[in-house]
Amino acid sequence: MPIVLVVVAIAVSVLAAFIYGKGILKEKSHPSWITWLLLALIAILNATSYQVLSDGGIVALLPKVNSTNTVLTFLFIMYGYRRLRKTLEFPDRIDIVILVAVILVILIVAVWKDFEIAAGANVTIQICAVVAFVPTLRKLHNENPLPWFLWSIGFFLNSIIFLLDWQGTIFALVYPVGGIISNFVIGVLAMRKCKARGIK
Repeated sequence: MPIVLVVVAIAVSVLAAFIYGKGILKEKSHPSWITWLLLALIAILNATSYQVLSDGGIVALLPKVNSTNTVLTFLFIMYGYRRLRKTLEFPDRIDIVILVAVILVILIVAVWKDFEIAAGANVTIQICAVVAFVPTLRKLHNENPLPWFLWSIGFFLNSIIFLLDWQGTIFALVYPVGGIISNFVIGVLAMRKCKARGIK
């Protein structure tokens, strides 16, 4: 059963990324490159800490796939900007402050030496991920809600997989639960923005 759920969760995540990328090329979505830069860096570190927390096994597979998916999405956004011949918007003061989260995440890597520290580092990473969403929350009129709902579903499946294949610590549940909440909230807010503008 966990293997089937992993395949479904991966398929949902990839589908969300495909829809998101398609929206970028059709200029229906203008994502915050700052958010995705931070999420890409966080994803790489998150997969490492989650490997320790989950004690390996099938539970650690989905975060690795999600991390790869996040990095590829960021690179695709960069490609989209280049293909559409658009320049990256210069971050304002608030976004510059958000970028400091990257420094925090990098410093966390230095203290990943044992289980206890990895647990604290993983929780801190999830907090950083929430902060990374701020630039996107500030420009939700540029977001398609569907991919965010799909990503939320993917994280929900990840939570079920974790419970069915329990091998690590409860701290490992912070990652999927945080993903459920953050992606769902952005999806709901983006949907409201779309309705306010009369977009179906």
